[in-house]
Amino acid sequence: MGGDKTALIREHEVLEWHFQQFKNYLGRPNTHLMVIGYSFSDQHINDAILEAWRTGTLTGMFVVNPSGLDVLPEALKEIRIMGVSARPLSETFAGDDFEHRKFTEFMMAG
Repeated sequence: MGGDKTALIREHEVLEWHFQQFKNYLGRPNTHLMVIGYSFSDQHINDAILEAWRTGTLTGMFVVNPSGLDVLPEALKEIRIMGVSARPLSETFAGDDFEHRKFTEFMMAG
């Protein structure tokens, strides 16, 4: 999408709607966020996540990334990590009981 994603989102109604939906969900009380394969390189997304954490609606995050928690930018390291997986999803859901249990426990946390 290029470098100025925030401006591009504003130009396209469907992108703006999806971004607003993301922020609306983050704004709900006791939100848990599972992030799968995201590089954390989009500042507008990171800002929305951090805002939800600082306002108290986001209570924790589960990160699925080959780099594990090393993928997190410094600004997001204050967020409570409820789980992390560096395994490919294809392995997690094809018999890796330990990793699959982590996913299940996160989804059931409330």
